[in-house]
Amino acid sequence: MRPVSCDRRHATPTSAPGQGGGPLNELRGASMLLEVNNLSVQFTSHKKTVHAVNGLSFAVSKGQVLAMVGESGCGKTVTCLSILGLNAGATVSGKISLDGTCISNLPENELRSFRGRRIAMVFQDPSSSLNPVTRIGKQLTEVIRYHRRVSKQEATKIAIDALREMSIPAPEEKLNQYPHEQSGGTNQRIMIAMALLCNPDVLLADEPTASLDATVQKQILQVFGRLREQRNMTIVFVTHNLGLVHSIADRVLILYHGMLMEEGDTSRVFRDPLHPYTKALLSAIPLGGRDEVVVTGEPPSPFELPTGCPYAQRCQEHMGIACDNTRPRILGHEQKISCHWFDRAVAGEGAREWPSEH
Repeated sequence: MRPVSCDRRHATPTSAPGQGGGPLNELRGASMLLEVNNLSVQFTSHKKTVHAVNGLSFAVSKGQVLAMVGESGCGKTVTCLSILGLNAGATVSGKISLDGTCISNLPENELRSFRGRRIAMVFQDPSSSLNPVTRIGKQLTEVIRYHRRVSKQEATKIAIDALREMSIPAPEEKLNQYPHEQSGGTNQRIMIAMALLCNPDVLLADEPTASLDATVQKQILQVFGRLREQRNMTIVFVTHNLGLVHSIADRVLILYHGMLMEEGDTSRVFRDPLHPYTKALLSAIPLGGRDEVVVTGEPPSPFELPTGCPYAQRCQEHMGIACDNTRPRILGHEQKISCHWFDRAVAGEGAREWPSEH
């Protein structure tokens, strides 16, 4: 089920219980290319409901790279699939807009035209995303001819140029080969080439460097760097690797249990993290001079929607009953945080101050 709240009178979402004002209040509006407003996604099976994404809001401007970071199961991939309307069987609410146009409740035939042409996705595992029994050339030209009125010969030329742009050697030969004949890095480049065939405005990259060695990872990152410089492309980059985030992303969004924990300029978040969960994540990489933070316990069950902060039971800076019983509001604008320690209404005189540059 697709989101239905597309009436422009409701452009500012009603926040989840305990979260205060809508997180996109006073947000940059028309300058944003992709806006996700108060997105929630649930999957119901055998009388149980999985709360995959819970009231998530963010926006990305033209030419910007947003990194979405969090541990497995926090809702990163589900968010990307929801943008494309590919979460079959899910109950989805919220508003998703592209260049000011709400795409949340488009009929399937119209939404299909958006996929690939306006928004494209590089899926997590190229070996399972590419059809193993279909030649690479046919997989590429099918996409081209679906979205663009070109001949078979023209489509073949476009496919060859796309592979060449990804620095794939002998692209003409690749068209007649199968995915299983390629290395993991080559298949990932083919997936990126396929996503770029129609020159989309937004590219969703779901862990595009996972399972690749360091050398190939660097090459893939260089590809994304060229896309931003040459095409001014908007990229949502999903990853577990904070080292990659620091090298590619303009902004970073930290997710936990399908909720925003912190969002802000990448260099600022890395230099001065505010949320306890962000501090724990950054302590796991060798940035120098950071105290090690050991996170104990397990994430909350996806079958339950916590009444308080979802990170409360593992938090190294737990303040008490407020964390357990009250959902933190999302505070800030350019840099956002969902933590009671920065809310004077909860922490009182003990509330932490925002760094001066905020």
